[in-house]
Amino acid sequence: MKTGVAGRADLLDAYLAGGPELQSAVARLLGMELVLPEPVPVPPKIRPGGVDRSPEPSPPAVAVEIPFWRAETYLKLEPTSEEGAAERVDLRATDEPLATAEPLAFRPLATSAAVITKLRRVSSFAHASGELDVPKVVDQLSRGRIPGVLPRRSRKTWGRSIHVVVDEHEHLKPYYEDQDAVLRTLERVYPREGVDVVALRHGAAYPRKPESPSAAPRPLPDPGATVLALTDLGALAMGQDAPRETWRALGKLYRARGPKPIALVPCDVACIPLDLTR
Repeated sequence: MKTGVAGRADLLDAYLAGGPELQSAVARLLGMELVLPEPVPVPPKIRPGGVDRSPEPSPPAVAVEIPFWRAETYLKLEPTSEEGAAERVDLRATDEPLATAEPLAFRPLATSAAVITKLRRVSSFAHASGELDVPKVVDQLSRGRIPGVLPRRSRKTWGRSIHVVVDEHEHLKPYYEDQDAVLRTLERVYPREGVDVVALRHGAAYPRKPESPSAAPRPLPDPGATVLALTDLGALAMGQDAPRETWRALGKLYRARGPKPIALVPCDVACIPLDLTR
């Protein structure tokens, strides 16, 4: 079977090589008819390659009347007869007891364990424990020294007694229960005679014993005793400088008699004036 000189594939190659001018001739040789596509009508508002972004006109505003009322006159109504006055119920005269709100359960600012840990950490007293101080032993051996007595680690401890100053200024009333909780914790740590409690009353310059009159001589802590103040050092006394000045003077007095006093405050330490923390 003999094949033709040119096949359909040859005609397609000729069309691709010749360009659009050979389209009509190639279509006729393939037994087809060239029909030009009808142009697609383009809306006048939308151009080729663009989008009509013109905003739609907003609907006209419609006025809506909203009714409202207001009080223009006031009239006090009184009972027209004695019967109307008798119908009013006097709650104070009823025998039924009024419902009272239950007080909220006390939640301390710090637990007993947290208070003891904090006080031991800042305590000024220390004693040698039975545990070896390994870093000191290694340091001495590395320097070629043989220690005659092996050093022991020092451990923070309580003093022989503690002098507690309870601040009773009026702005600290919300924290009175917390102060009592701290005193109960200290009574479990120290012996009964080792806890000396004094109170700084509102407006007073020096603390006194709770049961002593204001004219009694001011008690001073024993030399070497730990001094603990349950106070805010005047930081929460808004607009009052007297509490801060009182604690500034007491701090100098207690430092002169022994170790640096400790303050257990019910607020953030950042609220305390810097000169009162030294």
